Amino acid sequence: WFGVTSVPLVGPAGAALPVALELLSPAGRPIARTQDLDSFWKGPYRQLRAEMRSKYIKHPWPEDPSTFEPTRLTTKQLSLQAQGGGGEEGRTAADRKGKSAERKAAKSSASSKRGKKRR
Repeated sequence: WFGVTSVPLVGPAGAALPVALELLSPAGRPIARTQDLDSFWKGPYRQLRAEMRSKYIKHPWPEDPSTFEPTRLTTKQLSLQAQGGGGEEGRTAADRKGKSAERKAAKSSASSKRGKKRR
């Protein structure tokens, strides 16, 4: 719900009720429940952010979540994207597999060179 300040309403006009939102951790576990996102972002989120940043260090925990654009990228991927290096978004599965194969080949080559030096 990053980037959102008001909770959706359900029901007929004039009698609409706010929806209760359950906010989940990156692991999919519930970490908070609210019907007032604006006050949640300004209050309890600060404490929650401190706890979640230490537990889920790879994920972004913005200081101002009401203006943060939601993302599936990790903090590292976001910084690469900001530097113009892209992230995982925009890459195809074949691109990712190709990079993975290149890394494995490089590791294999490096380990075989180390093995020859020991003999």
